[in-house]
Amino acid sequence: MMFVTTLFFATAFADTETVVVEAWPTYEMDTTAYVGAARVRLRADSDLESEALGILPMTAPVTVIEDGEEWVHVRTDNGLEGYVSRPLLTAGVLEYDLGDDGIADKIVATFDAEQNLVLRVLEGDKITRSRLEGVDMHYVTLSVLDRWEAGVPMIRVETPDREACGESQHRHFFSYQNGKLRAAISEYEFSDVPYYSRESVQFLPSSQTAIRTSVSGDYDEGDHRVEVDILEFRDGVYVSRAQADLELITAPW
Repeated sequence: MMFVTTLFFATAFADTETVVVEAWPTYEMDTTAYVGAARVRLRADSDLESEALGILPMTAPVTVIEDGEEWVHVRTDNGLEGYVSRPLLTAGVLEYDLGDDGIADKIVATFDAEQNLVLRVLEGDKITRSRLEGVDMHYVTLSVLDRWEAGVPMIRVETPDREACGESQHRHFFSYQNGKLRAAISEYEFSDVPYYSRESVQFLPSSQTAIRTSVSGDYDEGDHRVEVDILEFRDGVYVSRAQADLELITAPW
């Protein structure tokens, strides 16, 4: 009998606000977009050499007048009209008290020219950022996992379906502590029959630890491997405390 492993992402998520972040979003006329970087210049024309009409702060809302290929014609809250480079805008802003000081921090994400995701947190007047590289992404969903689910708040970046990134699906969790934004842990699922590989994370919030389970194998050859890793949250990231692995050889179909 062939051994078949089925594994789903084991983390339990509460209903939290979700923002979709696209590499090249389409903005409808009269909709709201948000400034996704620090000190963005509002230009008089769709040209880097054109006059700067003003500086827009991160997360500032703007109304779209006309969408363009590389520039978006916008109007600010005080009625000033100009152009903003498309990669510097984002469709939504998340708010959550990451610093646990009673004040909601603001979270945005954009894609840079190399298709890397840039995640930014605005706490007061301080902006902290982190870059997610090496994952083929066209769009992601951005949400927050609260402290009751993970022990500390976690910003979750997720590729929403396999169509967006080939045969794999990823979730990345970022912590924000003491003004530092860090990639804390991740999980993924890959399947290209007969090969498969999955890695899931289950958070244990009361102890600020996590269990990471990895399975991989080849259905045709009957080779399967299971690894379990116990991790503890330390200095903003999860580090391994204990590991165990099991190799299973089973008869193919």
